[in-house]
Amino acid sequence: MGFRLEFVLERERKTPVKFRADVIVAGGGPAGLGAALAAARNGVKTILVERYGCLGGLATAGLVIVLPPPSEGTKGYGGILQEIVDRLFELGAAHKFKRGEDEAGLVIFDPEALKFVADQMIEKAGVKLLLDSTVVDAVVKDKTITGIIVENKSRRQAVMGKVVVDTTGDGDVVAAAGAPYEKGEKHRVLPMSLVYVISGVDNDRVREYQRKDPDLRKAAKKVGFKYHVWELKRIEQRGPTFLHMDSIANGQVVVWGGSLHADGTDTEDLTKAEVELRKRARTELGFLKKYIPGFENSYIAMTAPYMGVRETRRIIGEYILNEKDLEKKRIFSDAIEWYVSPTKPHDMHNIPYRCIVPKRIDNLLVAGRCFSATREAQNKVRDIPVCMAMGQAAGTAAALSVKQNVKPMQIDVGILRKTLVKQGAHVENA
Repeated sequence: MGFRLEFVLERERKTPVKFRADVIVAGGGPAGLGAALAAARNGVKTILVERYGCLGGLATAGLVIVLPPPSEGTKGYGGILQEIVDRLFELGAAHKFKRGEDEAGLVIFDPEALKFVADQMIEKAGVKLLLDSTVVDAVVKDKTITGIIVENKSRRQAVMGKVVVDTTGDGDVVAAAGAPYEKGEKHRVLPMSLVYVISGVDNDRVREYQRKDPDLRKAAKKVGFKYHVWELKRIEQRGPTFLHMDSIANGQVVVWGGSLHADGTDTEDLTKAEVELRKRARTELGFLKKYIPGFENSYIAMTAPYMGVRETRRIIGEYILNEKDLEKKRIFSDAIEWYVSPTKPHDMHNIPYRCIVPKRIDNLLVAGRCFSATREAQNKVRDIPVCMAMGQAAGTAAALSVKQNVKPMQIDVGILRKTLVKQGAHVENA
């Protein structure tokens, strides 16, 4: 007997308009933080909506606490991210670290300090902040977005604005508004991971052991322990990947837990993944406690409340960045972000403004990992600095759109690029 799809008819309702702003930013991760600060600083009324109780996304609630080195030939990350990093260093909550020659310039930071810094900056910029609020729909009229619908403890509310910036990571506003997007099949998308913190670690003894067995392969091979390495897309006999936290919190390591394939836009899939990855974390801890010197008295202090989802929706924008653009180091005249790896000079990219402008729906911009790109290109260009740079560009573009009373696609990109440079952002040849 086949499954019969049933429906419940809800009563007709009027959703109250709770807030109005010039620019609405949906999602408070790195991209959203950059977008909201940029929009407000450029003189327009801005509201930032975030589904969790803190800002920072994967950088805080996801425990992804490492930044890649700044672009070649620069003194820092530039723009809003550099401000944040400077503040973290002033608080003693960020440090440069180096495990090998290829990792020179990496920065590790305290996620709790980043929450505090983000709150301070948002408050100072005059951004209206709405935490613990989930975007559930978009308000669209004549193919133009005019607001979003959110649900929270105050029930269902409408937030209306002139330009909306989708920084949800999953393109939730894009999907709700009816803008086109791509999404890979569940077993083909990049796997998701759960990061967690282990406390009670003797870091010195662990490091001493790691010198002889860097990836814990010898120990894993001895006992038959297997670990899924997502970058290599295979299961290997090796130990969990972790980062020593001595410079931030003594006796701790942050572990990039095992990963699995799931659909990050499907609640049942996410639930199964959360439960399974927490189970695996206990198995990984057991291996470390029993076989790796220095972990004998360790325990899991916390698992990240925000799972590391790497790939879901990707918008179809006015341009789709592809792997050939990256391979050929293509330079775009409307680039809003620029990066050249200091350790791998062949690794260079610049993202055109057209990649954050969705097709079909006006007054909507996108920033973060759901920007317009092929899955291969997106996988190479989706780290925290890139997302925040895109966010800063999107927020600045949204402000220019409001001030000039034109659609985001109609703004003068030359003015946008020059404005970003004045804000300290890295935009080559602007």
